[in-house]
Amino acid sequence: MPRSRAGWLGRAWLVLAAGLVGVVLFGSSVPYELGYAGKAGKLTIESCETHGEGKGRRTDCTGSFSSNDGTVVNEYYGNEGVYRVGAVLSRQRESAYVLDPVGWSAAALTLSAVLGSLVVVGAGLQAIAAVSRRYPTAAQLSRRQPLVTRGRTLYPLPPVQRRVELVAWIFIGASLVGAVVMLCIGLLT
Repeated sequence: MPRSRAGWLGRAWLVLAAGLVGVVLFGSSVPYELGYAGKAGKLTIESCETHGEGKGRRTDCTGSFSSNDGTVVNEYYGNEGVYRVGAVLSRQRESAYVLDPVGWSAAALTLSAVLGSLVVVGAGLQAIAAVSRRYPTAAQLSRRQPLVTRGRTLYPLPPVQRRVELVAWIFIGASLVGAVVMLCIGLLT
């Protein structure tokens, strides 16, 4: 456990960065799932194979993709899941070998992951504010009177950092509510 401002601040920035990476990674596929980017088309399942046993068991299906306008035809695409041979699935082509499911259900599940990542961003902002409160800089020490509570010395936050803390709590609350709503929508549709 770090005992210095730099150690705690480094961890807080790592949490913030992890949340931002999650937002970018999950958020990048939402336009494809909603049909605003990529090529819309159909994936026709041609064969399915089951691999592994017990909890590690999974079924991979392969098939061919053809875009609705006929410009893109690809012979081989993998798709995890159990489908019957001959099933036709709506998909959005993101790149040469990436197909995304299309519709509000898929987008809602991805948006719940984006909002969950925003919760992590809010936690990172909150941690940065907490480090500033617990370990103030020398300049901050000269301007603030300490508060002693339960044997711990805390320093009041300046107005800008109080706003960051408030924004962090709003981020966390709104993102949690949104993530739960999107998860319910994705699972129920």
